[in-house]
Amino acid sequence: MEEALRAFLLAQSGVSSLITDRAYWNMRPQAASLPALVLQVIDRTPAYAMDGNSALAETRVQADCYGLTYSQAKTLARAVRTPLDGKRFTQSSIRFEAFRLDERDLSEAGTTEAERVHRISLDFQIWHQE
Repeated sequence: MEEALRAFLLAQSGVSSLITDRAYWNMRPQAASLPALVLQVIDRTPAYAMDGNSALAETRVQADCYGLTYSQAKTLARAVRTPLDGKRFTQSSIRFEAFRLDERDLSEAGTTEAERVHRISLDFQIWHQE
């Protein structure tokens, strides 16, 4: 699921035009340029039917959109939100259905104002095949 979701987002022109390939799982490398996207699985729950595992899972994914300015981070967040929120899609033979749960505007302090990093954090509930 992780590789397919990253590939799907990078295939979206609105996302790739902003970050090229700077989409990472779990953490952004220290020297990575901005803007950048960091994805993280918050929790994953398998779905079961009466006869056992249904091969579906419900996964909460956090998408952190980083930018040098608030505007840059917000633009990336909108580009990530658009193809996911309330959408069904297939990537790498995996079917997905995604819903946005919430969104938070954050910043990370730097030594100077110029070093401050802005972050928009989006949470998605994603149903997918395992």
